[in-house]
Amino acid sequence: MAAASPEEWYRSLPKITRGYLTAALATTVCVQLELISPFLIYLDFDALTGKFELWRLATNFIFFGKFGMGFVFSLFFLVRYGRELEAKRYEGRAADLLWAMMIIGLIQVAIAFVMGSMPFLAQPMLSAIVYLWSREYADQIVSIFGLFNVQAFYFPWVLLGIRVLMGQSPLDDLVGIISGHILYFAEDVQGLSLAAPAFLRDLLDGPAAVPAEARNRNAFGRYAWGGGGQRLGGVSASSRMYLAIVARSPAYFGLGAVYRGHSLHLGTLSVPGAAATPNWGGMFACCPCNFLIRDRFKAIWYCKANNH
Repeated sequence: MAAASPEEWYRSLPKITRGYLTAALATTVCVQLELISPFLIYLDFDALTGKFELWRLATNFIFFGKFGMGFVFSLFFLVRYGRELEAKRYEGRAADLLWAMMIIGLIQVAIAFVMGSMPFLAQPMLSAIVYLWSREYADQIVSIFGLFNVQAFYFPWVLLGIRVLMGQSPLDDLVGIISGHILYFAEDVQGLSLAAPAFLRDLLDGPAAVPAEARNRNAFGRYAWGGGGQRLGGVSASSRMYLAIVARSPAYFGLGAVYRGHSLHLGTLSVPGAAATPNWGGMFACCPCNFLIRDRFKAIWYCKANNH
């Protein structure tokens, strides 16, 4: 089998992983070519609140630095672990993954606001993705640069230790692990539903087929009884005829009529030539005859208790 071309490999990536990779690569190229300045995209709370530069809430997550080994490793980790996470935990749910990343991003922005020294949060977001991956593939064995193997469950902590050994700050990894664990704890331990809004699911995953039982539910999840209330003045001529028979022969048909289906106000129908309004309340009492009208007047039958 021939090796896949770069275009085929790129198109084979899941939606969110492909989109994140594209945004990160495009941002780095623009910064490298000096088309945009890093000072325009970093997380600046003064510019965010004072000048309403709201794009900084998103752009600080897509800049992994200029071209170099650090940038290459970041994109490798994004493709390697982001793709597997999206393919398993969020299979067919690209919107839910994007929504989860937005929740993680808000947590990280809050931490950055408290810390006050985190201009870019791309690396913490990548660490959170790796943490969620390690939870999903907890029993998998991971090779660390071919030197030794570790269980995937401990992989984020090994990366944190390597960063410390290289003389770098472990803050980015810690923020990523903490924010990723908050999401994992909420969904997998507490069982909270953090599904994406419907409009986001329709945009990324396409309109989902509505289950048959959900079609009769209203916006609040309660059963929507079809048709709503209806007064007898709006029913068909045949339905009026049936009620006219009952109204004209109260002695024969006795005490009442029942309509099951739509809610009807039985006392409001004006029937020409009808006798006085029958006593509808006693329809289940012992009587010569009970007249039963059911299911939108589609079936009408009666019984004679006294051989009528």
